[in-house]
Amino acid sequence: MRQFDTYRDEGAPCHATSGGAAILNFLIVEDEPLNRQLLLTIFAHMGHQAFEAANGIEALALLAERPDIHAMLLDLNMTPIDGFAVLKQVRERPETRDLPVVCISAYARQEEQDQALQAGAQAYVVKPFRRRQLIAALNTVLIQAGTLLPGKTIDQV
Repeated sequence: MRQFDTYRDEGAPCHATSGGAAILNFLIVEDEPLNRQLLLTIFAHMGHQAFEAANGIEALALLAERPDIHAMLLDLNMTPIDGFAVLKQVRERPETRDLPVVCISAYARQEEQDQALQAGAQAYVVKPFRRRQLIAALNTVLIQAGTLLPGKTIDQV
């Protein structure tokens, strides 16, 4: 296991240092248990912490409880409220307005991808996805948000 250093200050971004990637908190919003477990495993292997929500209602409640979430991975096809409705509420709340969101969905049509991006997602990954696609999307949105320093990565492998 690699050693890594982090810089954390209450309310400050968590920046990666020269020792490796920072420990980050991710929220996985996915109704399929197997997909949730896959994503939880990916983050655990990288040394990050991931929280899970099986639907949009759970996700919004968890976001209200945990202001330390650095990015959310959001499935779009869920009930009782879909990912588009979750994204709308996330963008309307001042405390989550700037939260990086990566949509992960089986919706592969460009119109759904465009709709998610217009609704406020910063990236879109089509299922089934490759691990490196997910990592690249997360790296991009976290660098844009100022959570990771340019040139750093969440992937420690």
